[in-house]
Amino acid sequence: MPFVDTESELFRLLRVLESGDRTTLTGENYGLRNGNALGAYQMGASSLQQIGAVRPQGDVNRPADWTGRYGSSAQEFLASSALQDSACVAYMNVLDDWIDGNFDRYIGTTQNGAEVNRGGLLLCSWENPAQTRLAAMGRPFSRDPRTGLADYVTRMHFGALAGTIPTAPPPPPTTGPGPAPDGGVNWQDPPLPPGV
Repeated sequence: MPFVDTESELFRLLRVLESGDRTTLTGENYGLRNGNALGAYQMGASSLQQIGAVRPQGDVNRPADWTGRYGSSAQEFLASSALQDSACVAYMNVLDDWIDGNFDRYIGTTQNGAEVNRGGLLLCSWENPAQTRLAAMGRPFSRDPRTGLADYVTRMHFGALAGTIPTAPPPPPTTGPGPAPDGGVNWQDPPLPPGV
């Protein structure tokens, strides 16, 4: 199921992990720059290239390498929470497509005290897509200096906090009460009360 906005708990926790203070669970640092990692989601050149914000092999520091899709420079990107949110949604959908089907067998297992779940896999993939399989198998790939835990453990725990991430949209209803303009059945009409 594609993500459409950053209103869910998953994205708030992503901001906390990338640019926030985990003791207060905030993370609204849209203007934050850490080397080439930009904004509340700390998006780097690779992720920005994959969604077409920066040209392939482009440099986030060169305005000429920005395509205009999510701003025309790092400064414009950093100045706009809307651009960052849109770029984040686009990249999260790239990661979600990549995870889908590749990691299903790990979901529900416990690795080094952390439950592997879809939210955690997405958060781990955001940090390091190439190492997500190791994270799902319980092999830590980095340590978080703020918690002392392997970073993937922190992200798996945060994924559990994010709640259930839907994996497919519910099927639309095919029939229901109410006449359609063409005389057929219009399933979008609400059901009539009994006796009407």
